[in-house]
Amino acid sequence: MKIAFLFLCVSLVSCSSNNQSQNTYEETRELLSESIISNENFIKLFQIGDERVDNFIAALNDKDKNVRYNTQKIIRSIGNPKATEAMYKWLSKNALKKKDEFPTSPIPIPINDWEYNFEEKSYMYASRSTLKNSYALFFDDSDKAKAALQKFVEQENNNTYGLG
Repeated sequence: MKIAFLFLCVSLVSCSSNNQSQNTYEETRELLSESIISNENFIKLFQIGDERVDNFIAALNDKDKNVRYNTQKIIRSIGNPKATEAMYKWLSKNALKKKDEFPTSPIPIPINDWEYNFEEKSYMYASRSTLKNSYALFFDDSDKAKAALQKFVEQENNNTYGLG
């Protein structure tokens, strides 16, 4: 009898947790769904960020482009390692296919290896780059950032984009 009661309690808690998780995802998704996220929603998402990491990870695969785009902005802003790692994995699979879905900011400083590699690939595949994704190179004082910035500037100076 005690075992049956314990099983019932565990089952109720598990069901309650699943429903609560679904409800929080819907709330999170709604906050992320604006084409341009409002300051009010950004602040709210930032405040609940660490509590909703699993929601953000799920939102990377949402059917709505705005949700996916805004999720990346929030993940980059909260800096949660679990969410950031999931975003990097998602971007590694999807970013070059969905170029318009990668927000240009914020990039954490100091810039990590993943960000360097991504920026370099993004630059190589861009038809015309203005270094907008590489602004962080100006603020990261490392030798690697200085070398990458110099490389990008030299490449930019050598590109005429068929203008003569």
